[in-house]
Amino acid sequence: MIKKLGALLLAILIVASLTACGGNDNALVGTWSLEDSGFTAEWTFNSDGTGEAVFTGFGMDFTETITWSVSDRDALEITFPEYNEVENFTFSIDADALTMIDSIDGHERTYTRVS
Repeated sequence: MIKKLGALLLAILIVASLTACGGNDNALVGTWSLEDSGFTAEWTFNSDGTGEAVFTGFGMDFTETITWSVSDRDALEITFPEYNEVENFTFSIDADALTMIDSIDGHERTYTRVS
């Protein structure tokens, strides 16, 4: 009986630790939007690590395919395959708010969950 209980507790701990490792990845999945003075930026992060970036306003109107990954629970890497360009961010999520901080210039932007 004690061995079975010990095995059950071990299994619960393993599942809990695996769930905690990918927590921010799953929270990021969805569409996030920012509107500021006529400019709109929208990121869609799919669960398979693909997505889309849409930028409109200030003479821009384009949609780009992206790939993305999370490391260290708060480090977001976004790749624009068409241009072979990589952008890195630190990010946090609080309810329906996604804050992304650009690793190059430190600019902080907060997006709202659309879906």
